[in-house]
Parts: sequence; structure tokens; C-alpha cells
Amino acid sequence: MKSVARRASVGGRVAVALACGLLLGGDARGQAGSGDTPAEARTLGEVSAKLSNPVSDLWAINMQVGINFSDGELNQGAAKAGGFFQMQPALPIPLYEGERTWRMILRPTIPVRLGAPILTGFDEYDHETGLSDMLLPFLFAPALDHWILGGGPGFLLPTSTEDELGRRQWGLGPALVVGYKTKQWTAIVFPNYIWRIADRGDQDDTPDASFLTLQYAFNWNLPNAWQVGINNTASYDHRGSSGNKWNVPIGPFVSKTVRLGSMPVKFQLSAEYSVVHQDDFGQRGQVKFTAIPVIPGLIQEPILGRSRGSSTPTVP
Repeated sequence: MKSVARRASVGGRVAVALACGLLLGGDARGQAGSGDTPAEARTLGEVSAKLSNPVSDLWAINMQVGINFSDGELNQGAAKAGGFFQMQPALPIPLYEGERTWRMILRPTIPVRLGAPILTGFDEYDHETGLSDMLLPFLFAPALDHWILGGGPGFLLPTSTEDELGRRQWGLGPALVVGYKTKQWTAIVFPNYIWRIADRGDQDDTPDASFLTLQYAFNWNLPNAWQVGINNTASYDHRGSSGNKWNVPIGPFVSKTVRLGSMPVKFQLSAEYSVVHQDDFGQRGQVKFTAIPVIPGLIQEPILGRSRGSSTPTVP
């Protein structure tokens, strides 16, 4: 148990150190960008708003680091802490440009757990560090003025480096984005349901995967590329017992988009509490820091071509 505690402590310290380093870096960069002209501030505000849209035309890399706090009836004493790092590139590929422009957006989620508390019995835990399972939704979306619509297949890839950090199964299911945007705000819901389609090969006794992730967000645009709002993700596990299926967090964020050289970067700090949570043991709270650099698009020309009279759009 001492070695378990040491691993938990190390994982927590790593997460705290990463979060503090990013926070300090984000503060310094925000001060450096405080001299933007009104026109530059408007452009950064537009970039910030686009980053709130899961099917926009911006290529970006969403990087998150933070700490989860888990608790439940099977835990005695204080909540158990574990760190995490997650990377989610947004890769919009133009398909066709015409009267209606279509894109295919790849949004792979690559999660790393740092000292994650794994319940092994009543008030007994292991702490694991490693890569968890990846989710890979493919979204096909038209470019619309106000509505945000997209859908396609989502895949579960059994990439976990430890059995306790993944489901050890291949999965497939529908992914859907529905939302609405104005100059002042953006609101979206983004469900993705996954069912098992095959085992990884080294395990055949794991219950079949059947679970939902549901992102819900409301982003309010403020002057000088600031934003406030909520951006949370609920989860549902059909194989969980009664009282242990749902986890529904809610909590605010604040963000600022700045320019590092020629690259726009959005920095965001958020905290959340699970108003619905697993009875036995599950996430109760989370503190998270996010950095989202905008990168050049690697594919500019529509794969299926464009109609006559259409031209390549200019992306801020």
C-alpha cells in the first residue's frame, strides 16, 4: 500500500506541476498580448468563438491537464485524487465547396491518466499511470450561418497500456453535434454512443461496452477575446449497476485568446462538480487547465473539388 500511495502522490504532483507551469506561461503570454489593436482583438475574438464550434474550419490542438477527485460509499476518508493529460486535435478536412460547403472533421481524443485511483475492494485502491482508450469521431458537417450540425461514426480504440485504464474492446457508434451560434454566444451538445464490436484479443471476459459521452457547452463572448461559460462532459455506462451509471458534472470556465507570434492560442481554466455521480466510487470534482493553439491547415483544397465560381475562403 505504501508503493500505491507513492504512485498516487507522484501522479498528483506531476499534474499540479504541469498545471502551474501552464498557468504561469498563460499569464505571461496574456500580458504580452495585452497591447493588441482593436482590429487584432476582434480577430482574436473571432478565433476564440470559432474554437467553441466543434465543426469550424480551424485546425487546432486542444491540450488539457488537471486533477480529478473521486469519492463514494466504498471510500473511507478524503476523496482520492488523480491527475490526467488529454490531447484532442481538431482536423477539419474540406470535402466540397459550392452552394453549401462540406467538411469532414476528425477529433481524436488521446487520454493519459496520472496516478488514477482504481478501486480494488472496500477502501482499497491501486494507482495507475498510462494511456487510456482513444475515441475517434468522424463528423461530416455543412457550413451554416447560425446552426451547428454534424454527424458520423465514432470509434473506440483499445489503446490502454494497463487493463484497468481501458475496456480492452473495439467499439463503434454514432456521434452527433447540434448547436447554435450568434456573435455573442455559442451553445452545443455533442453526444457519442459506443457499443462493443470486437475484443482486443488478449481479453474475452470483459462485459460488452455500451456507454455514452455527452459534451454540453455554452460560451459567452466578451470584449478583448475573453470568454466565460460552461463546457462539461457527462458520461453514462450501461453496464454499471443501479446508482453507478451516470456522472453529470457542471462548472464554469474563463478563457482568454492571445497571439504568440503569429499563432493564436486560447488559454482556459475551469472547475466542475458532479451533481449526479456514481454511488460506489466515481468522479466528484475536477480542476482543469486547457491550452488550444491554432495550427496551419494541412489540407486546403476540397477533396471532392468545388463548383464554378467558388473560391478558397480566408481563415483568420
